[in-house]
Amino acid sequence: MMSMKSVTVAEGLPTVSVPARLRLNRFTVIFSFLSIYLIWGSTYLAIRYAVETIPPLYTAGLRHLIAGTILLIWCLAKRLRPTWAQVRASIIIGAFFF
Repeated sequence: MMSMKSVTVAEGLPTVSVPARLRLNRFTVIFSFLSIYLIWGSTYLAIRYAVETIPPLYTAGLRHLIAGTILLIWCLAKRLRPTWAQVRASIIIGAFFF
């Protein structure tokens, strides 16, 4: 038999709507897949058109420059500053790309 004390504790717990949580989870999964399809699809489409007009190594360098700039801006927005060692290593790696 259940005591009245355990029933009182169970009544005080917040209730979570299961259908709302499932809808949010479903939306998150659909949004994630849609963003993957759009980002990767547009990247491959851009590469296809860029390789027709620009040499492939310049295209790859431009892609890395744009991606690195986006990541740096994102990190700076989150107040994550790169250390001097990280900047130096990035410069060395960038020089070896050429």
